[in-house]
Amino acid sequence: MAQLQLTSILVYVKPEQTHSFAVQKAIEILGEAQGVIKVVTAFEPPPSWLSTVLINKDLEKAYLKEVVDTLKHLANGYSHYQGDIKTHLLRGRPYMEIVREVIRSGPDIVMIDDEGSSSDDSTHISGLDWRLFRKCPCPVWLIQPPNENKGIAVALTPEGEDEGIELNRRLLESAMCLAENMSQDLHVIQAWEEFGHTYVMKRTTQAEYEQYMKNCKVKVAESLFGFLEPYGFSRDSGNVHLVEGAPEKVIPRTANKLTLDTLVIGTIARSGIAGHLLGNTAERIIDKAECSIFAMKPEGWKSPIEV
Repeated sequence: MAQLQLTSILVYVKPEQTHSFAVQKAIEILGEAQGVIKVVTAFEPPPSWLSTVLINKDLEKAYLKEVVDTLKHLANGYSHYQGDIKTHLLRGRPYMEIVREVIRSGPDIVMIDDEGSSSDDSTHISGLDWRLFRKCPCPVWLIQPPNENKGIAVALTPEGEDEGIELNRRLLESAMCLAENMSQDLHVIQAWEEFGHTYVMKRTTQAEYEQYMKNCKVKVAESLFGFLEPYGFSRDSGNVHLVEGAPEKVIPRTANKLTLDTLVIGTIARSGIAGHLLGNTAERIIDKAECSIFAMKPEGWKSPIEV
């Protein structure tokens, strides 16, 4: 089985952050492997005209020193970690500089704290989160604060859609690695919808339609377990959830009922657009899921951002 490499993690924190759940999770994940954790923050330089109106010309320099000191203080708070924790200040727009740092240094994953929803916005996904989900070439793990939730789930893509089975392999094998690393149960979620619902219903009897639905589910289950059985899943496994309905509705609903720690999901660029947007379905699932999100791109995906 292809292994998700977990030896180098990049964690982004805001300039004013004094602690980070993402750093805590990175330490938990790396454990005895004692890999490298690079904690970064970003300073976006102000417009050039601002220097002409500032009374204190050293204000920017003083602010940068405060940011660097805060970053080092945050990292020093995890001195018990036996591996290497580095800090680095990026200059520029945060999402662009994070992606460029990923391209330069090649971490296995990027981790970032989930800020939660604000009073004027029901979503818990920030603008920075969305941009990283869309444009970061390595997996992005959005970390929620510690809670009692347990379990890892992977949302599989139905075969024949997008990269299909190859993406499913990457998703499942990565989720298996996370579950093993974190000593948590692994769940598999796949949504299915019958083809031609309205057309078939209008042209068949109730009994024929019910049989049609049963046949559809049997075929989907055969395909799903044909994929899963080599990985040790059986048809009587209680951890495989084949749910009927639109993926953007039933996947987050199922994930939320399971009170998961993390949902592993694939993010796919919309057809015809050069690899920098999430698919609509993935966006809606991410937005509705009440757990940490581990988002992966297809193999060989290239970010539109360059170094």
